[in-house]
Amino acid sequence: MRHAAEAAPDAEAILVNGMPNWRRPDGLPERTVSLARDLEAEIDMPVIAADLALYWAIFRSLDVAPVGVHGSLLAGLQD
Repeated sequence: MRHAAEAAPDAEAILVNGMPNWRRPDGLPERTVSLARDLEAEIDMPVIAADLALYWAIFRSLDVAPVGVHGSLLAGLQD
């Protein structure tokens, strides 16, 4: 992720295309939604991925906000 951000310093966001193969230390898969906040802090730009966009659309259609700490896309619904 850092490499993509450094390669495109003028980009407004990073798009995660497809399902990345991120794993927790115990070997279980991790989705972008659970990593977005930390990734955004590391690269200093928004992260957009299929799971984030899906959850954003669901929350918007239900007119509710997500609970907890999230990356900028979902956090924008909490305002």
